[in-house]
Amino acid sequence: MGIIRKLFFPVMILTLIVVPVFKNISAEKDSAFLDGKELLVVDNGFEFKIRAIGNGSEEILRNSGIVVGEKDIVFPAKPKEGQKIIILRAMPLSLNIFGKSEEIFTSKKTVKEVLEEAGFKVSKGVFINYSLGEEVSPGMKIKIWKKKIVNPITEKKPKIEIKKEVKLNTVKQKPKAAPKIQKTGETQTGSASWYSYIPGNYCASLTFPRGTKLLVTNLLNGRSVIVVVNDRGPFNGRVIDLERNAFSKIASLSAGTARVKVERVK
Repeated sequence: MGIIRKLFFPVMILTLIVVPVFKNISAEKDSAFLDGKELLVVDNGFEFKIRAIGNGSEEILRNSGIVVGEKDIVFPAKPKEGQKIIILRAMPLSLNIFGKSEEIFTSKKTVKEVLEEAGFKVSKGVFINYSLGEEVSPGMKIKIWKKKIVNPITEKKPKIEIKKEVKLNTVKQKPKAAPKIQKTGETQTGSASWYSYIPGNYCASLTFPRGTKLLVTNLLNGRSVIVVVNDRGPFNGRVIDLERNAFSKIASLSAGTARVKVERVK
């Protein structure tokens, strides 16, 4: 028994040192084993494949040309073979609660989830300018206010003035024609995807330089939007990557992609 007691403490100390080191070596091997292999990325619900180059999710995404914002959530930190890299995009929103405004970033999907994240509980007598189930989008302004209670005794009723109708000879003006879009003849046809970065009518393109104006038309429903190139991409075989706001003007965000024609305009 005396020998066992003497050996117990040295064995425990050795275990505490060796096990963490073994885990770190194992994790490094898992990350290195992914190098050069295909990996699935789920970016705000949109799934695609990339070639894993680097150690850790953020480095792998950066090497694939995928921009991750400071407020975005990426997990896991170091993916293993068979795992997906999940990106939850943080969208800029304006939250006005009883007159107090605040600019926030959130990865929540609905107005209800945003309010819960902000610690606000909806109660009776409170009004919101969106339904709780409304899907949030970049730049959305959520306003909350209370209904003003009117005291029938102290509140003065406004005087009602009856005005006589006066008919005037009015000349109907012709509606102004929409300005014509001058196209340069440079076109592309293919798939468009969407991303969430800087809210607005922007896009990423590998063909056209930054600052170029493009007319993007959904070939399925005929809807179109004019965007400005402010980023490079996409790197997944598609012809253009539209910012979330721009994509929603020509197709449903839930569709993920759309068949489009891209035309350069002056």
